[in-house]
Amino acid sequence: VCHYPAGVGTNHALVVTAGGTVSSPVAKDYNPPTVSTVAPATAVGGEVVTISGSDFGGAGAVVTVRGQPCVVDSQTHHTITCRLPAGAGVGNDLVVSVGGQSSTPLSFSYGPPRISGLSPALVGTAGGTISIAGAGFGAFGATVTVGGASCPVTDQSDTTLLCTVEAGVGAGLMVVVSSGGQSSAPASVGYAPPAVDEIAPQIATADELIVVTGTNFGEAGATVDIGGQPCPVLSQSHGQLKCVVPAGSGTQQPLVVTVAGQ
Repeated sequence: VCHYPAGVGTNHALVVTAGGTVSSPVAKDYNPPTVSTVAPATAVGGEVVTISGSDFGGAGAVVTVRGQPCVVDSQTHHTITCRLPAGAGVGNDLVVSVGGQSSTPLSFSYGPPRISGLSPALVGTAGGTISIAGAGFGAFGATVTVGGASCPVTDQSDTTLLCTVEAGVGAGLMVVVSSGGQSSAPASVGYAPPAVDEIAPQIATADELIVVTGTNFGEAGATVDIGGQPCPVLSQSHGQLKCVVPAGSGTQQPLVVTVAGQ
């Protein structure tokens, strides 16, 4: 009876020596690694998971998730900690390999994507690019919606997305990232409120056409009030409005442009 030394791999020569006689070698294999659990059960790329099982060896184990390396931080014969690669979705094969032997794949699920920040917080009504910071986006294939409309992704990493917001108006629009069949909790972004830069002419009479120049008027639906009375809009673009002055009198009457409640 003897106690096997720690080790990994296959085809190790077992030799018995007795009375100066050496036996013929017999090939002996160490057990292949076995994975029993992964904790936490779901995580995102860059996070550390702990893999429990047996026959991992004392060093040199390689862990892959979906065929991508999960960089090993620490290892014992029964436990491995490693840092997850970028990824998304459920049912990904996690495999431990050591000494030329591999474990039976264990199904591992990435957690849903997470949004931690948006920049800018306000987008011009003509649309533009937003940067979404977070985790668990995956290396490719993520989709983004803003207010339910598609925001086409132009660049992606596991922690950052760039997407192009279409023209629109309004505040408090929900931003959702979906990847690998899972969706993030919503974050909020808004279109910038209208801003008036110039009015021409600055002195006008009832029924006269005036031109209001500025930004973030949107493409339709803006209203203009002068002294609390509506100035009916005849034409509109993101940077200009034309409206007909209502009946009124006096100087320094406030002109207010309202777009989607802003």
